Amino acid sequence: LWTAAIFIIVQQIDNIILSPRIMKGKLGLHPVTTIMAVIAGGRIFGIAGLLFSVPLVAMLKILFKRILKIVWG
Repeated sequence: LWTAAIFIIVQQIDNIILSPRIMKGKLGLHPVTTIMAVIAGGRIFGIAGLLFSVPLVAMLKILFKRILKIVWG
């Protein structure tokens, strides 16, 4: 029972604190954006939304940057 509790606590710390910071460094996404994307993806699409929300937001960020670069020069 203690092992499961410790595992859950460590997993939550990883998901809430470490993963958003890693995503900020690698993808250039703000940690709040990452957390909100995961929450929204999970609420709307369930487990698949949890898995694909951050890559989708990263792709949208790149797409919008390229569109703005084309429009504004």
